[in-house]
Order: sequence, then structure tokens, then C-alpha cells
Amino acid sequence: MELLDHPDQDELRRVGRQWIQDRYNAKTATDALLEGIRLARAQPGRAATAVHPMQWTDEIVKHFRRPEPATTG
Repeated sequence: MELLDHPDQDELRRVGRQWIQDRYNAKTATDALLEGIRLARAQPGRAATAVHPMQWTDEIVKHFRRPEPATTG
């Protein structure tokens, strides 16, 4: 606790907390999300159906090396 107990750093901590609150709050998160959606919608595309990655398990596992079987002796 000694590392954090520096009364002379109170102002620095206050400024740091304010910096975080100014940048990471519900409004900035919402604005960023809406901007991301706006940019995604501006891209060319069409309606699609989502497919769970499990549909491609057989194809995906082909690209991973299987471990060599352990030999006993």
C-alpha cells in the first residue's frame, strides 16, 4: 500500500480520473458504436443469414496440425 499512498499525487490522480471519464463514458461509447454502424452500413452489401462457425468445423480442422501420437516404450 505504501506505493499508492502519496498525498502529493492527489491532483495527478484527479486529473487522470477526469481524463478517463471524459473519454470513456456511456456517451462516447454510444457515439463510437453508432459511428461504427454508420460506417458498416455505408459499405456495399446485401442481406445475409448468419452461420455459426461450427458449420465449418470439418474444413477448419484441416488447417491445424494434429499432434504426433505419443510413443510408449
